[in-house]
Amino acid sequence: MEEIILSEDMKDAVHRLSEYILQDSLFQEFDRCRSILVNNPEAMALLNTLADEQKCLLDISSEQELDDDDLHKMEEMEERVSSHPLIKTFFEAQKRFGELLEAVNHEISVPLEVNFADLVLQNEEESEQDHDIDETCD
Repeated sequence: MEEIILSEDMKDAVHRLSEYILQDSLFQEFDRCRSILVNNPEAMALLNTLADEQKCLLDISSEQELDDDDLHKMEEMEERVSSHPLIKTFFEAQKRFGELLEAVNHEISVPLEVNFADLVLQNEEESEQDHDIDETCD
């Protein structure tokens, strides 16, 4: 597929939008919380353990049905992780920043009469599917 090259005017507009987002308090709070989180070994260990458990359960579920003990264990782990104060604060800031990006998406989408973010996701999914097909053909 041919790469799309943005005009200088389009690049300038995107960079200005990025600057506005960087200056927004919701982004700054998200960035602050993210920085605190990644520099906290206890919180990161919890998140990594949760990710490992999720991967393990996903592997198990591809071979057999998960039993109630496995599901209960995962729920307990998710609850422990989400109740950690730094993680909880980060997720809240991430949610609010996501809401800001949804509002930006809305403002871009209305004049285009197409949901900008959905279209991008659709293109990414199609690209991944094309990549998966290419790998199976090798």
